[in-house]
Amino acid sequence: MKEIGEAKLGRKLCEFLKHKKCLVVMDDAWSSLRNDEIALRATNSQAFIHNLGFMDKDESWQLFLKKTFGGRSTTSTTSTF
Repeated sequence: MKEIGEAKLGRKLCEFLKHKKCLVVMDDAWSSLRNDEIALRATNSQAFIHNLGFMDKDESWQLFLKKTFGGRSTTSTTSTF
C-alpha cells in the first residue's frame, strides 16, 4: 500500500465502498476548528459557531445504536460487544 499515493488509495477505497453500507468514525477530525477565531476565518463573518458538549458513555452508546441500527432491535447484534 505504501507505493500507492494517497489520492489513488482514496479513489480505490471510495470505489470499494460505493455500494456498501459502512460506518466511518473520525475522531478529532476538526480539532483545528475548536479555536473560534480560526473557525470564523474559515467561514463567512456571519457564521454562528456552535460548540458541542461532551456526552457520557451511555449517551454516546445510545446515539451510536440509534444512528447505526435506527429503530430496529439491537439486542442480539450488540450483545457481542
